[in-house]
Amino acid sequence: MTYTVTKLTGEPIVIIKAEPPTDDYFDEDAPVLHAQLDALASQVQGVLYCVMDTRLLDISFSDILLWIDENHQGLPGTASDARLRLVVVGEHPLIPTGLKKVRQKMALDIPHFDTVAVALAYVRSQLNSLAST
Repeated sequence: MTYTVTKLTGEPIVIIKAEPPTDDYFDEDAPVLHAQLDALASQVQGVLYCVMDTRLLDISFSDILLWIDENHQGLPGTASDARLRLVVVGEHPLIPTGLKKVRQKMALDIPHFDTVAVALAYVRSQLNSLAST
């Protein structure tokens, strides 16, 4: 899987655009992505919001289970890293099922949106709520 990681200037937000193929994700690509997110999280105060754009992926149920296995260990830069807040963007019909499994197996409630624009609006509202408390 190919990733493009873009840090938004002046905001604790990254957009991760995932592109096919997914074949090498767990062997090669995931550790590189996790290292990038770990480094970025170290540069911000508080949490780093990660907007994961999966709109170009054809997700399988086995991809979901492998992703959960990869991310549940609490390693730096993974979805279970307390410094990160993941938000998923995509329209694939397995996304809601996958997020339900993530909630069951990892106790993470990951918001899901159809577009990056709506996801960014959500993230910014979360950041505004944190800033006002």
